[in-house]
Amino acid sequence: MRHQRITRQSSRRSSLVSRVIPFCLELCTRIILFLIFWCTEGEWGKPSTRNIRPEEIWLYKYPRRVSYVPTWVLWTEVLAVGPFILVIVYLLTRDRSDLREAFMSYSLACLINGAVVNVIKLAAGRPRPDFYYRCFIHEEQVEWSDDVQCSGLAADIIEGRKSFPSGHSSWSFTVLVWVFFYISGKLETFSLNGDRQGWKLVTSIIPIILATCVAISRTVDNHHHWQDVLVGSLLGMVIAYTVYRRYYPSLSHRHCRMSLHELTRSHSLIAAQQYADSDEDVKVV
Repeated sequence: MRHQRITRQSSRRSSLVSRVIPFCLELCTRIILFLIFWCTEGEWGKPSTRNIRPEEIWLYKYPRRVSYVPTWVLWTEVLAVGPFILVIVYLLTRDRSDLREAFMSYSLACLINGAVVNVIKLAAGRPRPDFYYRCFIHEEQVEWSDDVQCSGLAADIIEGRKSFPSGHSSWSFTVLVWVFFYISGKLETFSLNGDRQGWKLVTSIIPIILATCVAISRTVDNHHHWQDVLVGSLLGMVIAYTVYRRYYPSLSHRHCRMSLHELTRSHSLIAAQQYADSDEDVKVV
Protein backbone atom coordinates (compact mmCIF):
# COMPACT_ATOMS: atom_id res chain seq x y z
CA MET A 1 0.00 0.00 0.00
CA ARG A 2 2.74 2.41 0.95
CA HIS A 3 4.66 1.45 -2.17
CA GLN A 4 1.62 2.27 -4.34
CA ARG A 5 1.19 5.67 -2.64
CA ILE A 6 4.85 6.54 -3.25
CA THR A 7 4.53 5.42 -6.85
CA ARG A 8 1.46 7.63 -7.40
CA GLN A 9 3.17 10.64 -5.82
CA SER A 10 6.24 10.12 -7.96
CA SER A 11 4.07 9.81 -11.06
CA ARG A 12 2.23 13.06 -10.25
CA ARG A 13 5.52 14.85 -9.61
CA SER A 14 7.04 13.72 -12.90
CA SER A 15 3.82 14.61 -14.73
CA LEU A 16 3.87 18.11 -13.21
CA VAL A 17 7.51 18.61 -14.18
CA SER A 18 6.84 17.41 -17.72
CA ARG A 19 4.14 20.10 -18.05
CA VAL A 20 5.85 22.97 -16.24
CA ILE A 21 9.22 22.83 -18.02
CA PRO A 22 7.82 23.05 -21.58
CA PHE A 23 5.51 25.88 -20.49
CA CYS A 24 8.43 27.81 -18.98
CA LEU A 25 10.45 27.35 -22.17
CA GLU A 26 7.53 28.61 -24.28
CA LEU A 27 7.11 31.61 -21.99
CA CYS A 28 10.83 32.45 -22.06
CA THR A 29 10.85 32.24 -25.86
CA ARG A 30 8.04 34.75 -26.11
CA ILE A 31 9.64 37.08 -23.57
CA ILE A 32 12.92 37.08 -25.50
CA LEU A 33 11.15 37.79 -28.79
CA PHE A 34 9.16 40.60 -27.19
CA LEU A 35 12.31 42.18 -25.77
CA ILE A 36 13.99 42.06 -29.18
CA PHE A 37 10.94 43.72 -30.72
CA TRP A 38 10.68 46.34 -27.97
CA CYS A 39 14.37 47.29 -28.07
CA THR A 40 14.34 47.71 -31.85
CA GLU A 41 11.08 49.67 -32.06
CA GLY A 42 10.72 53.43 -32.40
CA GLU A 43 13.63 55.77 -31.68
CA TRP A 44 15.43 53.08 -29.69
CA GLY A 45 16.17 51.17 -32.85
CA LYS A 46 18.76 53.10 -34.86
CA PRO A 47 18.92 51.84 -38.46
CA SER A 48 22.08 51.67 -40.50
CA THR A 49 22.74 54.77 -42.60
CA ARG A 50 22.68 53.96 -46.28
CA ASN A 51 24.51 56.35 -48.58
CA ILE A 52 22.12 57.96 -51.06
CA ARG A 53 23.69 59.05 -54.34
CA PRO A 54 22.47 62.29 -55.96
CA GLU A 55 21.30 60.44 -59.08
CA GLU A 56 18.95 58.22 -57.06
CA ILE A 57 17.43 60.84 -54.76
CA TRP A 58 14.31 60.88 -56.94
CA LEU A 59 13.41 57.49 -55.43
CA TYR A 60 13.07 59.14 -52.02
CA LYS A 61 11.51 62.44 -53.06
CA TYR A 62 7.83 61.56 -53.06
CA PRO A 63 5.57 63.96 -51.11
CA ARG A 64 4.63 63.07 -47.54
CA ARG A 65 1.08 61.90 -47.01
CA VAL A 66 -1.00 60.85 -44.05
CA SER A 67 -0.98 57.09 -43.60
CA TYR A 68 -4.14 55.51 -44.98
CA VAL A 69 -3.86 52.82 -42.30
CA PRO A 70 -2.63 54.58 -39.13
CA THR A 71 -0.44 52.75 -36.66
CA TRP A 72 -3.24 52.59 -34.07
CA VAL A 73 -5.43 50.77 -36.59
CA LEU A 74 -2.63 48.27 -37.21
CA TRP A 75 -2.18 47.58 -33.48
CA THR A 76 -5.94 47.24 -33.07
CA GLU A 77 -5.83 44.63 -35.82
CA VAL A 78 -2.98 42.76 -34.13
CA LEU A 79 -4.33 42.89 -30.58
CA ALA A 80 -8.05 42.50 -31.31
CA VAL A 81 -8.75 40.53 -34.51
CA GLY A 82 -6.94 37.31 -33.60
CA PRO A 83 -8.10 37.19 -29.95
CA PHE A 84 -11.67 38.06 -31.04
CA ILE A 85 -11.73 35.07 -33.41
CA LEU A 86 -10.31 32.81 -30.69
CA VAL A 87 -12.98 33.90 -28.22
CA ILE A 88 -15.79 33.39 -30.76
CA VAL A 89 -14.57 29.86 -31.56
CA TYR A 90 -14.24 29.07 -27.87
CA LEU A 91 -17.78 30.28 -27.11
CA LEU A 92 -19.06 28.00 -29.88
CA THR A 93 -16.99 24.92 -28.98
CA ARG A 94 -16.08 25.34 -25.28
CA ASP A 95 -12.77 23.64 -26.13
CA ARG A 96 -10.17 24.94 -23.67
CA SER A 97 -7.41 22.83 -25.14
CA ASP A 98 -7.91 24.36 -28.60
CA LEU A 99 -8.09 27.86 -27.10
CA ARG A 100 -4.74 27.32 -25.40
CA GLU A 101 -3.08 25.91 -28.52
CA ALA A 102 -4.51 28.67 -30.71
CA PHE A 103 -3.32 31.38 -28.35
CA MET A 104 0.17 29.88 -28.18
CA SER A 105 0.31 29.69 -31.97
CA TYR A 106 -1.03 33.20 -32.57
CA SER A 107 1.18 34.86 -29.97
CA LEU A 108 4.29 33.11 -31.30
CA ALA A 109 3.54 34.15 -34.89
CA CYS A 110 3.08 37.81 -33.88
CA LEU A 111 6.22 37.95 -31.76
CA ILE A 112 8.41 36.23 -34.36
CA ASN A 113 7.16 38.68 -36.98
CA GLY A 114 7.80 41.70 -34.77
CA ALA A 115 11.34 40.66 -33.87
CA VAL A 116 12.38 39.52 -37.36
CA VAL A 117 10.95 42.51 -39.23
CA ASN A 118 12.48 45.07 -36.86
CA VAL A 119 15.92 43.46 -37.04
CA ILE A 120 15.79 43.42 -40.85
CA LYS A 121 14.66 47.06 -40.91
CA LEU A 122 17.65 48.14 -38.84
CA ALA A 123 20.07 46.07 -40.89
CA ALA A 124 18.75 47.29 -44.26
CA GLY A 125 18.31 50.98 -43.39
CA ARG A 126 16.51 51.67 -46.65
CA PRO A 127 15.03 55.19 -46.89
CA ARG A 128 11.29 55.56 -47.41
CA PRO A 129 9.91 57.14 -50.62
CA ASP A 130 9.22 60.37 -48.69
CA PHE A 131 12.63 60.46 -46.94
CA TYR A 132 13.72 63.71 -48.61
CA TYR A 133 10.80 65.61 -47.08
CA ARG A 134 11.47 64.01 -43.70
CA CYS A 135 15.08 65.16 -43.99
CA PHE A 136 14.18 68.74 -44.90
CA ILE A 137 10.96 70.07 -43.43
CA HIS A 138 11.27 73.84 -43.75
CA GLU A 139 13.58 74.28 -46.75
CA GLU A 140 11.99 74.56 -50.17
CA GLN A 141 14.65 72.67 -52.11
CA VAL A 142 18.09 71.48 -51.05
CA GLU A 143 20.67 70.20 -53.48
CA TRP A 144 21.41 66.64 -52.46
CA SER A 145 25.03 65.57 -52.02
CA ASP A 146 26.92 62.83 -50.20
CA ASP A 147 27.74 65.07 -47.24
CA VAL A 148 24.37 66.82 -46.84
CA GLN A 149 23.00 67.04 -43.28
CA CYS A 150 19.32 66.52 -42.52
CA SER A 151 17.59 69.27 -40.55
CA GLY A 152 14.27 67.53 -39.87
CA LEU A 153 13.00 65.96 -36.67
CA ALA A 154 15.20 63.15 -35.37
CA ALA A 155 12.25 60.78 -34.92
CA ASP A 156 11.07 61.37 -38.50
CA ILE A 157 14.55 60.78 -39.89
CA ILE A 158 14.99 57.56 -37.93
CA GLU A 159 11.61 56.24 -39.10
CA GLY A 160 12.44 57.45 -42.59
CA ARG A 161 15.26 54.91 -42.77
CA LYS A 162 13.05 51.93 -41.87
CA SER A 163 11.38 51.25 -45.19
CA PHE A 164 12.45 47.65 -45.85
CA PRO A 165 10.50 45.50 -45.27
CA SER A 166 7.05 46.99 -44.74
CA GLY A 167 5.94 46.47 -41.15
CA HIS A 168 2.28 47.13 -41.91
CA SER A 169 2.38 44.50 -44.65
CA SER A 170 4.19 41.86 -42.60
CA TRP A 171 2.00 42.39 -39.53
CA SER A 172 -1.20 42.33 -41.57
CA PHE A 173 -0.27 39.17 -43.44
CA THR A 174 1.01 37.43 -40.32
CA VAL A 175 -2.18 38.16 -38.38
CA LEU A 176 -4.75 37.78 -41.15
CA VAL A 177 -3.17 34.81 -42.94
CA TRP A 178 -3.00 33.05 -39.56
CA VAL A 179 -6.70 33.88 -39.09
CA PHE A 180 -7.33 32.53 -42.61
CA PHE A 181 -5.73 29.20 -41.69
CA TYR A 182 -7.53 29.03 -38.35
CA ILE A 183 -10.98 29.80 -39.80
CA SER A 184 -10.43 27.47 -42.75
CA GLY A 185 -9.48 24.67 -40.37
CA LYS A 186 -12.54 25.15 -38.16
CA LEU A 187 -14.91 25.40 -41.14
CA GLU A 188 -13.12 22.52 -42.95
CA THR A 189 -13.06 24.70 -46.05
CA PHE A 190 -10.35 22.67 -47.79
CA SER A 191 -10.66 19.43 -45.83
CA LEU A 192 -11.36 16.06 -47.42
CA ASN A 193 -14.37 15.96 -45.10
CA GLY A 194 -15.58 19.39 -46.20
CA ASP A 195 -18.91 19.91 -47.95
CA ARG A 196 -17.57 22.46 -50.48
CA GLN A 197 -20.02 25.23 -49.55
CA GLY A 198 -19.24 28.59 -51.13
CA TRP A 199 -19.89 30.68 -48.01
CA LYS A 200 -17.10 28.86 -46.21
CA LEU A 201 -14.59 29.75 -48.92
CA VAL A 202 -15.70 33.40 -48.98
CA THR A 203 -15.50 33.64 -45.18
CA SER A 204 -12.03 32.12 -45.19
CA ILE A 205 -10.50 34.43 -47.80
CA ILE A 206 -11.85 37.71 -46.35
CA PRO A 207 -8.80 38.10 -44.05
CA ILE A 208 -6.41 37.72 -47.02
CA ILE A 209 -8.30 40.39 -48.98
CA LEU A 210 -8.04 42.78 -46.00
CA ALA A 211 -4.31 42.11 -45.62
CA THR A 212 -3.79 42.79 -49.33
CA CYS A 213 -5.62 46.12 -49.07
CA VAL A 214 -3.45 47.19 -46.13
CA ALA A 215 -0.28 46.25 -48.01
CA ILE A 216 -1.29 48.12 -51.18
CA SER A 217 -2.13 51.24 -49.18
CA ARG A 218 1.51 51.51 -48.07
CA THR A 219 2.64 52.26 -51.62
CA VAL A 220 -0.25 54.64 -52.31
CA ASP A 221 0.52 56.85 -49.30
CA ASN A 222 4.27 56.93 -50.15
CA HIS A 223 5.35 55.17 -46.96
CA HIS A 224 6.98 52.22 -48.75
CA HIS A 225 8.45 51.09 -52.04
CA TRP A 226 6.72 48.20 -53.78
CA GLN A 227 9.66 45.91 -52.98
CA ASP A 228 9.20 46.63 -49.26
CA VAL A 229 5.54 45.68 -49.45
CA LEU A 230 6.19 42.53 -51.47
CA VAL A 231 8.89 41.21 -49.13
CA GLY A 232 6.93 42.20 -46.02
CA SER A 233 3.83 40.40 -47.29
CA LEU A 234 5.76 37.25 -48.20
CA LEU A 235 7.53 37.29 -44.85
CA GLY A 236 4.20 37.57 -43.02
CA MET A 237 2.70 34.69 -45.00
CA VAL A 238 5.70 32.42 -44.37
CA ILE A 239 5.67 33.14 -40.62
CA ALA A 240 1.90 32.62 -40.35
CA TYR A 241 2.02 29.31 -42.23
CA THR A 242 5.09 27.98 -40.43
CA VAL A 243 3.79 28.74 -36.94
CA TYR A 244 0.24 27.57 -37.69
CA ARG A 245 1.54 24.21 -38.96
CA ARG A 246 3.57 23.89 -35.77
CA TYR A 247 0.30 23.59 -33.83
CA TYR A 248 -2.28 22.38 -36.37
CA PRO A 249 -2.43 19.87 -39.24
CA SER A 250 -2.76 20.85 -42.89
CA LEU A 251 -6.06 22.27 -44.10
CA SER A 252 -6.69 19.19 -46.23
CA HIS A 253 -6.38 16.86 -43.21
CA ARG A 254 -9.52 14.96 -42.23
CA HIS A 255 -9.21 16.31 -38.70
CA CYS A 256 -8.02 19.82 -39.51
CA ARG A 257 -10.39 21.21 -36.86
CA MET A 258 -8.26 19.64 -34.14
CA SER A 259 -4.86 20.82 -32.90
CA LEU A 260 -1.86 18.52 -33.22
CA HIS A 261 -1.88 18.22 -29.43
CA GLU A 262 -5.42 16.85 -29.46
CA LEU A 263 -4.71 14.59 -32.44
CA THR A 264 -1.68 13.10 -30.70
CA ARG A 265 -3.68 12.63 -27.51
CA SER A 266 -6.55 10.98 -29.39
CA HIS A 267 -4.22 8.59 -31.19
CA SER A 268 -2.55 7.68 -27.89
CA LEU A 269 -5.93 6.94 -26.28
CA ILE A 270 -7.01 4.85 -29.27
CA ALA A 271 -3.73 2.91 -29.21
CA ALA A 272 -4.06 2.33 -25.45
CA GLN A 273 -7.66 1.14 -25.86
CA GLN A 274 -6.68 -1.22 -28.67
CA TYR A 275 -3.86 -2.61 -26.53
CA ALA A 276 -6.27 -3.10 -23.60
CA ASP A 277 -8.79 -4.87 -25.84
CA SER A 278 -6.14 -7.17 -27.26
CA ASP A 279 -4.93 -7.95 -23.73
CA GLU A 280 -8.48 -8.84 -22.69
CA ASP A 281 -8.79 -11.14 -25.70
CA VAL A 282 -5.60 -12.93 -24.71
CA LYS A 283 -6.86 -13.43 -21.15
CA VAL A 284 -10.17 -14.84 -22.39
CA VAL A 285 -8.38 -17.29 -24.65
